[in-house]
Amino acid sequence: MPVEHRPVGPDQTSMDVAVSAAAAAAEAAVKDRSLTKPRPPYSIGVRRTSPAQRTIAELGPISTSALPATDRIEAERLLGEAMWTGQNEGKGSFFDLPPRLPLLEVVPGDVEQEITVANSETTRSVAYARDGARHPKGLDDLIALLERHAGWQTRPLNTGPQYRPGGWTPTGSVPPLGGNAVRPTEINPYAAAGFQHTGPTGVMPPGGAYQSGPHPGYQAGPGFQTGPTQLTGPTRVPPKQGGAKKWILIGLAAVLVIAAGVTAAVFLTRTPDAVIAAPANFTAKADDKRNITVSWSPTTGATGYTVTRNGETMYTGVNTSWVDDRVLPGKYNYSVTATNAAGQTSPAAGPAPVTVADQGWTNLTNVAADFEGLIPSSPSEKGYAGATCTSASDNFGSNADGIINCTDGQGVVFWVMHFPSTATLDTYVKDNFGTSPEVITWTRDDQDAGTRYGSGDDEKALAYLLTTFDDAQFQDYVVYAEWKDHTTQELIDSWWKPAPF
Repeated sequence: MPVEHRPVGPDQTSMDVAVSAAAAAAEAAVKDRSLTKPRPPYSIGVRRTSPAQRTIAELGPISTSALPATDRIEAERLLGEAMWTGQNEGKGSFFDLPPRLPLLEVVPGDVEQEITVANSETTRSVAYARDGARHPKGLDDLIALLERHAGWQTRPLNTGPQYRPGGWTPTGSVPPLGGNAVRPTEINPYAAAGFQHTGPTGVMPPGGAYQSGPHPGYQAGPGFQTGPTQLTGPTRVPPKQGGAKKWILIGLAAVLVIAAGVTAAVFLTRTPDAVIAAPANFTAKADDKRNITVSWSPTTGATGYTVTRNGETMYTGVNTSWVDDRVLPGKYNYSVTATNAAGQTSPAAGPAPVTVADQGWTNLTNVAADFEGLIPSSPSEKGYAGATCTSASDNFGSNADGIINCTDGQGVVFWVMHFPSTATLDTYVKDNFGTSPEVITWTRDDQDAGTRYGSGDDEKALAYLLTTFDDAQFQDYVVYAEWKDHTTQELIDSWWKPAPF
C-alpha cells in the first residue's frame, strides 16, 4: 500500500512529515497483515497452571480495541508478524503456531502456559511449558504488554471439598500431627471379644468369612504448601538510557497515538512516576464456616492488588475483596499491596491477624464439616446415633489422605475417608470392593446419588456397606460401615437408611 506524502506547510517541519510517514506506514502494515490473517481487533487471554504451586493464574481476556494506539499496534504486530527467531526467522505468525509447542526439557516447578486469541470469527490457542518448551520471544513480549494493562487473577488449583476442581487434601494448610502432638487413641471395639478388626479392606479370605485384612500403617507426611504462583501484578520495564537520538525515537513512537491522517508535532518530556499509596481500610474477618473475607478500599491509580497470607501470594487481581475459603485451624496474617500501570508496588497494608480456633479435628476439620450430623464438631462430642469418633490411620493401604473412625451406641463401626483425587478413590474401591456380592446405584430424591457396595444377604458374621457419591462436593469421599454379628439388611435398615448423608 503506497504511503501518502503531503507537502510541507507553513506550520510543518521535515520532522513532522517523517513522523507522519512513520505512523502511516505502521498503520498500513497492520492493515496489510489483516488481509491474510484473522482480522483485528483481537481478544487475548493467558492462563498459567502451576502443579507445583497448585494454582491457576489468568490474565485477561483483553481486547486490543481497548488498548492505547501504540500498544494496540504492537500487540497486533506481535500476533501478525513472524514469531520465531534464529534459524526459523520469518516463518509464520501466532496463527501459524501448532496448538502445542514441543518440549525440550523437563524443568522442575515449570508452569503450563496457554495463550488464547480470538476475534469475531475464530479462536486460536497455543499451549506450552513456559520454561521447558522452545517458544517465540514474541509470546513473552505479548504477555509483558498485557501485564501493563491488567493484573493476574489467581486461584488455588485445588479448592476444597465444596467442589474445588482437582480435589482437596486435609493437610493443605496445617502440618500433620507430629511426634510431640497428642493424638486420640484409636478405638478397636472388638479387641476385648477377641475379634481382630483393622479397617475397610473388603478382603475375602479362604473360607468365605469376611475379615478386615491388615495392611501397612499410614505415615503422616509433611503437608503440601498451597501458596499460589508468585504473581505481583504489572511489571515495570525501566526506560533505556541513551542520547538525543533515542529520545527522538521515543517521540516518534508516541506520535502513533494520533488518529490516521492527523499530524502534529509531539515532543516528550519525562516526568517522575507518582508513588502509589497503600490500600486503606484493610480488614480480614472470619465467619462461623471459617471463610475469611479480606477487603480494602480502592487505591487511586491502582490497576491491580495482591493479597498474601503468611507471606504467600494467595490472590492477584482487580477486585477490592477476596475470600479465603474454609481455612483450617491456625494463625494467619494477611496483607495487601496495590500496583499501578507503571509497575510500581505500594507499601503493604496490614498485616491483619486472624486466628481460626481448633475444635480438635485439626487437619480433618473440613472432613468433619462436610459430614456434619454424621461426625461431631469435635472429638469430645457425640456424632450420629451417639457415635464416638477419632482420627484414624490408614491401616488398610487405601491411600486416603484423611480418615475419621467412629463407633456408635449399637456397635456399628464406620469410617469417613477422604481421597486426594477421584482416581485414587476409584482404584481403592475397584481393588477392594469391585467383586462385592451386592453393587447397586443408590438414589436421593429420585435422583442417582452414587454407588453402594455391600456384603450378601446371607452374611451374618460381619455385614459391611461402602458408599460412594456422585455429588461434586462429596465425590472424593467414601463412607464405610460394618456391624459384627448382624445381617446386611439389618445394617441397611438400622444404620444406612437413616444416616445423615
